[in-house]
Amino acid sequence: MNSKRARMNYKLFPQTLESNYDFEFMGTDDVIELATVMLNSLKDTSEDRDETLGDVIQEIVSVIGGSFAPFISDASYQIILNGEIASAIMISYYEGYPLMSEIFTKKKYQNLGMASYIIKKSVNSLLDMGYKNLILNVDIDNYAAINLYRKIGFEVNEIVL
Repeated sequence: MNSKRARMNYKLFPQTLESNYDFEFMGTDDVIELATVMLNSLKDTSEDRDETLGDVIQEIVSVIGGSFAPFISDASYQIILNGEIASAIMISYYEGYPLMSEIFTKKKYQNLGMASYIIKKSVNSLLDMGYKNLILNVDIDNYAAINLYRKIGFEVNEIVL
């Protein structure tokens, strides 16, 4: 099932980081745990497509491995809390711009500001690399995500299938 997605754009500017979460860069050793957290975060949301763990592993491998688009590892992070991955963001280079290809937070850690924090951390890294914009695509029915992105400063550019 394909739903409509909004393409959103954000003009980068330096962000103040107010949280003290521990973060790490991600790698192929993290794929299974990342996929488990991503699957957990999608459950019972508008973006739940009944994907299996195998489907999500394949998706993450394509992002981190660069087969989807070149992976920008220096702007992609995971937050580690209580010894586990709590939240992650993956940035790729797509159609001339950095693209937030994945962002997710484990359900038990949602609403703690992690998504905002990790986006801001990535924004600062992208600025340091010389980028000026960040784009993302989001399901138009994912109101919580759209509200978060708008609060940060993203604007809807177009609706795509």
